[in-house]
Amino acid sequence: MEYSTIFHVRNLVENIISELTNLETENSTIIKVNSENLLQNGEVSFLSNLRVWRGYVSCHLNDDLEPKNILDHYLGSKNFDFKHLTDEEVGQETFKRLVSKSKEWSLQINSCSLKKERVCLFLNRPQILSLAIKTAVKNGHSYGKKALVNECFTLKMQVDKGSELTNQRLHFLKDVTENILRLQGYGVSEENGDHNYILTTKSEGIIEGNYKKIVCGVVKNLELNSKETSLTWKSYLCSKKEKLLELNAHKYKTENKEMGDYNEDIEEIARTVIKFELLSVKPSRAVFLKNVATSDDTMKGAAFILYNTARIKAILNKYTEKELDGNYPKLSNIEDVDFSCLNQEEEWELVYNFILQYPEMVQSCIKHKSSFEICPQYVSSFLSRLCQQFSAFYRRSRVLVEGYSHLMPTVMARIYMLQALLVVLENALAIFGTTSVTNM
Repeated sequence: MEYSTIFHVRNLVENIISELTNLETENSTIIKVNSENLLQNGEVSFLSNLRVWRGYVSCHLNDDLEPKNILDHYLGSKNFDFKHLTDEEVGQETFKRLVSKSKEWSLQINSCSLKKERVCLFLNRPQILSLAIKTAVKNGHSYGKKALVNECFTLKMQVDKGSELTNQRLHFLKDVTENILRLQGYGVSEENGDHNYILTTKSEGIIEGNYKKIVCGVVKNLELNSKETSLTWKSYLCSKKEKLLELNAHKYKTENKEMGDYNEDIEEIARTVIKFELLSVKPSRAVFLKNVATSDDTMKGAAFILYNTARIKAILNKYTEKELDGNYPKLSNIEDVDFSCLNQEEEWELVYNFILQYPEMVQSCIKHKSSFEICPQYVSSFLSRLCQQFSAFYRRSRVLVEGYSHLMPTVMARIYMLQALLVVLENALAIFGTTSVTNM
């Protein structure tokens, strides 16, 4: 199967820099990608002061044109005489050119503004809403996966003889790293890769062959501030399951529901809770275990993510039921949906920050250009922020409405948005070797 993941936001940043400076760059931080207050700050922004752009441009154009900022420099590089223009007129001319040029890019700029020295760029929301949702829905489980490259990695782990939970963390880190490498297009083999690494808790000592170390933190007992040596994987899993059942018993009793279906999923939920606990901390740092008996943090984090995933599934299933019952029209083909109906700010932030940028999050989870660094904590942070944003949207907006035919275009656009969110959620959970559950 062919994979053609495009890192749209990264490409946008590179296109802007190239247009302003005539330089091709990678991984530049001179342009900021914003994630909140997008109505005020724009989706991307940058400082216009030429000192910030030192290394990208020469401050001297010719004897007649001395630029005060990057906007002056840009117009001067296009042989445009800006000497007699006000700063506002320079901005207007530059912004007009940027908006026009962006029509050739995958993400288009709709407008720009200058706030003191900060240039704020506002993207073409209807175009990007349609692009992001369609790409995620159509690609499904392959969304976020890059085309194969001819490089292979081999990962091993060195057993920590004193701590079963530390070994479980090393095992999870190895599995997650291999999953991310595959998504990034690399091969993974058991022996003799092009790049060979061993996950260990020991910073000193000799390791086999041509392997390089990835030193990982141990699992510690918070009260003793020392490596956890007494808890086994089985006993820790059982304690999590008991705590989950205790916390949910009251909920199901209040809602007059049977816990049978929930009991079927409890093992997967408990495993996922522990995985997030062990993987949400930077691998090189120790993980401190809290006392399960006194802490209700078990139902936070991973359980919150699984709960919102189940909620999205339930909404999509409800639409299908109503469609089969004749209460809702047949869902339109995705090509015929007007995604400009998604005009709430929460909807835009869900699409821009999470659906559109999911492939870029995956790419950031392993860095191996200069040194090999694994960052599985990015996945848990991404999922947590996504679900917080979705929960805020869900509290304010009803996805399914009845008796209002004029709202059906919005309902259908939201259904496809939820389908795209579910793709992202399930693909990200799969990185941790976790599947979504139905009953929460």
